[in-house]
Amino acid sequence: NLDRAPVLLKNQGVPAGANWLMIQAKGRKSNVFGLGATVKVETSEGTQVREINNVSSYLSANDVRLHLGLGRATTVKRLEIVWPSGIMQVLENVKPNRVLVIEEEVR
Repeated sequence: NLDRAPVLLKNQGVPAGANWLMIQAKGRKSNVFGLGATVKVETSEGTQVREINNVSSYLSANDVRLHLGLGRATTVKRLEIVWPSGIMQVLENVKPNRVLVIEEEVR
């Protein structure tokens, strides 16, 4: 808020038993935070495609880790990350409810 006290919002609507995955990208050939990388996550609940970025709005920023809600899915069947360098990595059968650190492969 411009010229006012900040506001903290807390999501209290997450259903019990919902799973999540947080992805922390570590670029080696691309930028160190993996900004601009595209992540595709496939679960029994469906498919999500997100871009890693920290841009939000005027005078603010977001966590560079990507936070994904997985609903009742107990595993990520397939996780695909395409780095800004063009390198693509695929992980399968990823367990939820954790911070997953993915380092860019250098080829």
